[in-house]
Amino acid sequence: MSKVEEYLKIQEKHLRVDFEKISATYSDSDVKGGANEKIIGDFIKSNYTSKFVSIGSEVIDSFNNSSDEIDVCVCNEHQPFLADPGQPLIAEGVDFVIQAKSTITTQEIPRIVKNCKRLKSVIRKAKKNDKLVNANIEDMSYFVDRIPYIVFANSTQLKLETIAEKLNEEYKNTRYDEQPDAFFILNQGCIINFREGKGKTWKSGGKSIIGFTVVFSGEQTLYELMRYIYTFVPKLERITHPLNNYFTDSINHSIKGKVKEE
Repeated sequence: MSKVEEYLKIQEKHLRVDFEKISATYSDSDVKGGANEKIIGDFIKSNYTSKFVSIGSEVIDSFNNSSDEIDVCVCNEHQPFLADPGQPLIAEGVDFVIQAKSTITTQEIPRIVKNCKRLKSVIRKAKKNDKLVNANIEDMSYFVDRIPYIVFANSTQLKLETIAEKLNEEYKNTRYDEQPDAFFILNQGCIINFREGKGKTWKSGGKSIIGFTVVFSGEQTLYELMRYIYTFVPKLERITHPLNNYFTDSINHSIKGKVKEE
């Protein structure tokens, strides 16, 4: 086992203890949820290069679409707003998001589907000279045009296979770009959405894996989360700051000044 694997295995144990403390300390679900979000946000902040990590924010785009409240937004250098109360986050300034769940239940899956659909309605706009790093052309509409959506949970009342079956059934007639990208359940495993198997995917017997796929990663689930966000989540080097997408082309104010003579 590599040093990185050992480190993340230890971190996974620490996270589980932290979640258990929250569960034992608080009875109010909103307070408990906020504490869980902070645990995940602090971990990402310490282990992923970002401008900042925002808790409980709304994401907007330049087409006037907006998300519901997102638990954890991981923001990059293009995010002009710090997500203080009343401040939205622009889509191009978010690398990926995480929805935090204490326990995944049958009742939680429809909530995840609804929350994900609203986020995936938010579109990131790219400019002609922007440079894409670490992404396949087949994954553009999933990870570049739209924001990667990850669910992170401490536990589940359902078997991983049952969750995957429910997701495959839920999304069998749904566009791929509206679907969540991955689920990670501590000490159990993860479910990765390989969609039609044309972009970044894993292979079995030389063939691409498709759909929501269960990975029994056990105590290495946090390791798989880090592998996922560093290999699947793309970076975009932007020539023009994306906030320019949100400004109108015309100036509609009264103007008083001199006019240049031709």
